[in-house]
Amino acid sequence: LSGIELLSGIPGTVGAAVVQSVAAYGQRISDVFRSARTLDLRTGRVGTIGIDHLQPSYRSSSLKEVDRYTPRLVLLEVVLSLARSAPLESIAYEDLRRHHLNMGRRMSDVTARRLSVLELRDQKGMIVGGPNWIPSAGSFFVGPMVPTSKALEVAMAIRGSEFASRFLSWYRPDERTTRLPAALAMRAAGFMNGDRWGTVGLSPNHIVAICAYSNAGG
Repeated sequence: LSGIELLSGIPGTVGAAVVQSVAAYGQRISDVFRSARTLDLRTGRVGTIGIDHLQPSYRSSSLKEVDRYTPRLVLLEVVLSLARSAPLESIAYEDLRRHHLNMGRRMSDVTARRLSVLELRDQKGMIVGGPNWIPSAGSFFVGPMVPTSKALEVAMAIRGSEFASRFLSWYRPDERTTRLPAALAMRAAGFMNGDRWGTVGLSPNHIVAICAYSNAGG
């Protein structure tokens, strides 16, 4: 079953993935979301919501947009619609595509696509219990919208001309603006992999993951 294999290994729960409108490597949970059974914390009523109520957007949804940190609706059950035999799109993101092909795997093999994602996430220390894992709050930084020319300028400065020349082919901007990857924005702001502030810090393997080291507290 295809549709969320490229989301494999993201630390968290199904309900949180819907609330956060999780996306990775070109796949979005909102693309396969059909409905959810909910509990209203104010009234105690159980109901059902569909995609119209969810209103998914970049790393957000109507369930997340609340004045306080606790959403009114708790998701009890989520219904997703996955494809059994639909042709699979090519992997657009260069690092994942390169790793997948280097391992000699076919684009049409769903299990192999999932394995490649898990291997790449493990290298970044994002697989719970994996050899590179450090307890993490995950990757939730929001990439800013900037003029496309500025995105290219930052990509060139941080990753070099070869990366910049391929960058827009998989980041799919509109004619004038593009969403700069959060990792590039953080590097441009002076942060580096492994930066630490006492018992918390950025992952040495993945700059956009906030990690809790020993004795970290709330």
